[in-house]
Amino acid sequence: MRPGIADMIINSNLGWQAAAIGNHEFDGIAQSGGVLNKGNFFELIGKDPPLHNYDGKGIGADAKSYRQQGAGIGADGYQGASFPYLSVNLDFGSFKANREGQSIFEAYGLKDQTAAQQNVSPNSLARSVIIPVGREKVGIIGATTPFLPDIVGGLDSSNMLAGSYRSKETTAAEQAAALRPLIKKEVEALQQRGINKIVLMTHLQDTAIEEELARQLLQYNIGVEVLIGGGSHKVMGPANGAQLGLLRGLDQSSVIDAAAKARARLFQHLSPIPRR
Repeated sequence: MRPGIADMIINSNLGWQAAAIGNHEFDGIAQSGGVLNKGNFFELIGKDPPLHNYDGKGIGADAKSYRQQGAGIGADGYQGASFPYLSVNLDFGSFKANREGQSIFEAYGLKDQTAAQQNVSPNSLARSVIIPVGREKVGIIGATTPFLPDIVGGLDSSNMLAGSYRSKETTAAEQAAALRPLIKKEVEALQQRGINKIVLMTHLQDTAIEEELARQLLQYNIGVEVLIGGGSHKVMGPANGAQLGLLRGLDQSSVIDAAAKARARLFQHLSPIPRR
């Protein structure tokens, strides 16, 4: 099965309503002469009805009964992402699917929702999206690290919206400043539609950048109610967390271990259950 399909099926079945684009979506991507490789992330978002589960040939006659099971692809074929992928700073139009210059929207049947905020739609790319929650409507905005081309081979600054690329050597303040006007534009567009509950999902690779962006959003009075950051491996905790046994590892970059240690101490004091 094509790499990434299982992940897309799982995420769709988990009921995701929107996802922010990060760096690992582009793992293994290649652009020879500006053309994307086969089976890239954008292709996975789109539908591919002829694609079905393996028919069992070569692995035993009994496996043929799993034709429409196994990998999770139904009778209608591969349906792609049931939710939109979001990024305010990726230039989706710069990605070409073939040497004929076809855009990813044309080649993969994707919906281009980057021009205006719309409701959740499958197989789509957008800057932001509107999600109904009860009687309310919530705006969701996505943002990708401005130094994406520095950590992903095969991408360059032309794949970012003009002015939004920043070298990874630049400061957290400069990184946040590259995103701020784009986020502000989306927030204002959502507010003009009467939406005053806005969530920003980001994948900025570094906690310092996430914190600086939050500071700038407050400083410039940009109406984001919730900021969900991702991409950093930093564990948040007190300065003396290692001494308190809250962290494991020399660089404090691994998982919080307090619960496991507490369970271990508990089990040390429990008597074994006698066998009957």
